[in-house]
Amino acid sequence: MVDSKYGSYKIIFWLPFIIILTSLAYSFRGWLQILVTISVAAIFLIIATIFEKKHITFKEKNRQTTIKHFRGIFDSLLVVLFLTLGNWLSIVVSSSAFTLFLTFLIALSDIVPSFFTQFKAN
Repeated sequence: MVDSKYGSYKIIFWLPFIIILTSLAYSFRGWLQILVTISVAAIFLIIATIFEKKHITFKEKNRQTTIKHFRGIFDSLLVVLFLTLGNWLSIVVSSSAFTLFLTFLIALSDIVPSFFTQFKAN
């Protein structure tokens, strides 16, 4: 069963975060980039927490998977992708591209499995 409503919520949560990180990756360098990234992440988590308190069906603890072991298998594939492409990106391209690639993989590991969940009644 595909839950497009919850999957869309996860996309809407991650998309602005990735867009902001893309601009930050090329604007700041070093420790300043890390501090700004942590600040933006904290702001997004606070907003998500407030939203999930008002809309109980979007809380992750109230969701259950519809395909057994899907998250584990998908995350394992993303780790293999990271290990193969991540080293090349950090050496050949740039550290900013590596940061964006890592953020994109983390977002994918949250977005794709969220489409294969359903609301569990307590």
